[in-house]
Amino acid sequence: MKRNWQIRFPNNKNEIPNAVIDYIAKQLNIDSKIFDGYDLNKRSYFYHKSQIREYFGFREATAADGDKVKDFLIENILYLEMNYERLKVEALNKFKLLHIEPPTIDRLERIIKSAIHTYEIKFFKETYSKSPTSSVDKMDT
Repeated sequence: MKRNWQIRFPNNKNEIPNAVIDYIAKQLNIDSKIFDGYDLNKRSYFYHKSQIREYFGFREATAADGDKVKDFLIENILYLEMNYERLKVEALNKFKLLHIEPPTIDRLERIIKSAIHTYEIKFFKETYSKSPTSSVDKMDT
């Protein structure tokens, strides 16, 4: 399974391959075992995340950002593609383009499912409104 490590912060230390930890430790000329004591639930971790965001010019996602990405999917992608994995890639790319840290996996899933639902409702309403009355009557019968 291919993983895209550069698009989000880890939820736990097990998500970070030992090869990455070893590589960074070597660059910093420190022992990789130091990372064993690094706690992802402490304030220092959240401070480090904010420093990384600032360095790369990103910011945390807001609910409005989620709505923007949802609207983007509805207006630009869903009429071409409804594959969930493809929608996920497009949503993550949009967050990256906007310099916004992607939301959690669960939040991203809700954004995508909401976009699909909204698109489908809009599609069926438009289809219904454009259908001749005679066709609608036949469907009702």
